[in-house]
Amino acid sequence: MRVFSVPVSVPFLRTVVSSLLDGRLVDGFEARSEPARLADATLYLPTRRAGRLAREIFLGVLKTDAAILPRIVALGDIDEDELAFSEGSEQFSGVAPLDIPPRLGELERRLTLAHLVAAWAKSPVSAPLVVGGPRHWRWPAIWRG
Repeated sequence: MRVFSVPVSVPFLRTVVSSLLDGRLVDGFEARSEPARLADATLYLPTRRAGRLAREIFLGVLKTDAAILPRIVALGDIDEDELAFSEGSEQFSGVAPLDIPPRLGELERRLTLAHLVAAWAKSPVSAPLVVGGPRHWRWPAIWRG
């Protein structure tokens, strides 16, 4: 697993699309020379609007009017069909399938994130990407341990 970072000073979506096409985002996946490989990829974006923009950027970067694009999935939008079918399923299980759990508090969110980062840092794949461990982390000056 690699972490791909996009500087704040460049357009995020255009950079991700160009990197995917050039093979910098996924090693060995160069779609510029073989555009049909894009059909094997899935691109997760926050909204449908970002997905529509990604389609336009793909066509612009490839300099074509038509292309085989990767599967583009919007993570932040709720599918209206899913809502329509979920109304009847509530009577069988007693729980609404699209119930959103309550928001985590700030402390609980940070502790959960710290736990996930610590587990990720211990994995053999990501170990070279993490320097030191929890003893090397810098805590805010107001924290007293």
